[in-house]
Amino acid sequence: MYGKKVKLRIVFLALILASVILTVFLVLQSLKENVVYFQSPSEIKSLIELNKKKIRVGGMVKEQSIFIDSDKVNFVITDFKNEINVVYQGQSLIYLLKEKEWLLKVF
Repeated sequence: MYGKKVKLRIVFLALILASVILTVFLVLQSLKENVVYFQSPSEIKSLIELNKKKIRVGGMVKEQSIFIDSDKVNFVITDFKNEINVVYQGQSLIYLLKEKEWLLKVF
């Protein structure tokens, strides 16, 4: 019915389409496994129980909320709907924290 060249083109196009679909699938699976997700203060407030020692928090540091002690840093993170008071002990955050700037950090 179809000539040899037409069949060869159809097979070639089918292989290219299958390769593109497989490549897109593998890229999406790789991104799905390696995505870093930060929780906003509203999402954290809605949680009933925090079952992790470390959580990823993202939000704006509230103005005039940074208080630095010798061994810890206290500040407030907001998403303009809810606020969370954060007490951080560990590596110095002095250079990372600025008021009215976004913060993405693992706590």
